[in-house]
Amino acid sequence: MTTTNTTPMVRQYRELKSQHPGTLLFFRLGDFYELFFEDAVIGSRELQITLTARHKERDDPIPMCGVPHHSAANYIAKLVRKGYRVAICEQTEDPSKAKKLLRREVVRVVTPGTPIDPQLLEPRASVYLAAVCAQGETVGAAFLDISTGEFRATQADGSDAWQRIAADIESYAPRELLFPAALTTLVRAGFSSALPLGEGWGEGAKLSDKRRRTKKYFSFCRRRPSP
Repeated sequence: MTTTNTTPMVRQYRELKSQHPGTLLFFRLGDFYELFFEDAVIGSRELQITLTARHKERDDPIPMCGVPHHSAANYIAKLVRKGYRVAICEQTEDPSKAKKLLRREVVRVVTPGTPIDPQLLEPRASVYLAAVCAQGETVGAAFLDISTGEFRATQADGSDAWQRIAADIESYAPRELLFPAALTTLVRAGFSSALPLGEGWGEGAKLSDKRRRTKKYFSFCRRRPSP
């Protein structure tokens, strides 16, 4: 995301975007949610909406596309079902009282493994969020079905612990898998080749462990191909 076009709004957008890497940022502007830069290119392609540009008269116009706020839930659902994470940025002060740039904040991040809105849930389909961790030759995994609240956990020990847990994870076909950075190589090797043709794992944002702030977590989501 490189540009010399640095208006206050663009700086605000870039700051919020930097705080939520690995997401598509739905940036509220009046009655629309706008996507900019690379997000706009992806959003236009995946949602089949018009890609335009902001400040077309300049040497470095900013790619953009947008959707009406009243119908945004349907567009967000489409992106999440395709394996994308969406960060929703709202205007958090009254426009009539703002003297300068409106204050905006990301109020929610929607991921394939955490859909709670009716538009994001598919009838009669399980939506598993999975997590895996390891210590020595002990590997554990947990599975939460967001659609029903069902929770299961399992653990394996020994030299083949990872293979056994990986088989369990594959059998659940989770929409999203959380794992510590130390397991990145195993996760990539263990699952990317096992996915159906046309799908892949999309790396997302780092998630801080609330108990140990120095530890970083990653998540992978099943990425569905565009039609």
